[in-house]
Amino acid sequence: MSIWHKNLFAAAAVAGVVLFDSHAGASLPSLSAAVPEDGKIKFDVYRKGDRIGTHKLTFTEYGDNLQVDVEVKFKVKFLFVTVYRYKHQATEVWSDGRLVSLASETIQNGKEWSLQAVCNESETVVEVNSEQKVFEGSFLPTSYWNAQIVEQSTLLNTQFGSAIDVNITAQGSDRIAAMGQEIDTVRYNISAFVEETGQPVDADVWYDERGELMKLQFVAKDGSVVEYRRVS
Repeated sequence: MSIWHKNLFAAAAVAGVVLFDSHAGASLPSLSAAVPEDGKIKFDVYRKGDRIGTHKLTFTEYGDNLQVDVEVKFKVKFLFVTVYRYKHQATEVWSDGRLVSLASETIQNGKEWSLQAVCNESETVVEVNSEQKVFEGSFLPTSYWNAQIVEQSTLLNTQFGSAIDVNITAQGSDRIAAMGQEIDTVRYNISAFVEETGQPVDADVWYDERGELMKLQFVAKDGSVVEYRRVS
């Protein structure tokens, strides 16, 4: 049994028999980084009722190490004309439960970002489009699959390579539809401000009792809600 699946079962054990309470602010289960049994997560992404893309994560374990490959594709049309296009690919490498490297490529409406990050316990060195940044300490990335982000105050932006201060609050238990069934989850709100875009972040994430990511939604720049629906 790998360290990742040990963490999964440990999270459920910590929760005990009282996994969920119906009131926000009540005692909630301690969540760990949970990897799906089949090593895959897929979301269909919707905006204003229209499917605009997909978000896929693939997990590959080797020993106590884990590689997470992320692929995000959005395309928004207005009157049959594409008005927004976004593509993001990233590879995370984790060792003993800690992020050790991150590489990503992002294209947003024709503008490109290329990121490389190397992380250790004392510092995180990031290079974005040939510009280097060094941060003290280590961070979890904004790929959201790792439920331990809800215990963090700073996250590493996987597109811009910046360290973002976040405010994360528990919203309580929530029963949602995912993968064709009803699933008990815990909902958290994430708020922040991204200097590179000049825009606030208002996102919600849902994790099941094991800490597996089940749903994500955020408010876009135009005020519309973008919703990730878990399909597998």
